[in-house]
Amino acid sequence: MSSSGELTNPFFKEQILTRQEVEGRISFMAIEVRRDYTGKNPLFLTVRNGATYFSGVLIREIVLQDPEFRPRLATIRISTDNSDGTLRKPYIKEDLQPDISLEGENVIVLEDIRDRGETIHFLKDHLIRSGADEVNSAVLLERITERPSHFQEPRYVGFYLSGEDWAIGSGLDDGRMGPDGGRYLGGISLNYPPGQIPE
Repeated sequence: MSSSGELTNPFFKEQILTRQEVEGRISFMAIEVRRDYTGKNPLFLTVRNGATYFSGVLIREIVLQDPEFRPRLATIRISTDNSDGTLRKPYIKEDLQPDISLEGENVIVLEDIRDRGETIHFLKDHLIRSGADEVNSAVLLERITERPSHFQEPRYVGFYLSGEDWAIGSGLDDGRMGPDGGRYLGGISLNYPPGQIPE
């Protein structure tokens, strides 16, 4: 990240991935998805707003690699925040478009980062109850942490992240930087978590 970027972001720690590295990895994930889903006509479900960038690049790469692959797209919005910023159990803030039926569908949930894993677990249960036949997930970042054993692992993972740092860029944001803080930066950088910012 440039020095000007560091000056405007008091939480900045380091850049860990360039835009080229991120998009190169997503291109490889597209190969994996095509390998597993060619002929199965999956529904790609983007969790807004964080996964919008990841979804766009992934779908672009799939179509560039195989113009005959016709991705079907849908979006959903899940929240885990209370009005005061504290965390709560996931709930649906904006559901799927009303004209989309999940009956018998093979769904691939696209998420920017899996932290505690509750969002994807909640969403899988919701989709199965709504009639989906199979639900898998693809995440750009997978945080290395302990989770309940019954939580399904993502089928596709871009990168792994250890520690407690907050990731920004490539769709990931940090609310301490303001609305959509850092979301549209290229690549992926880390911010210090609360309480760990150096003097």
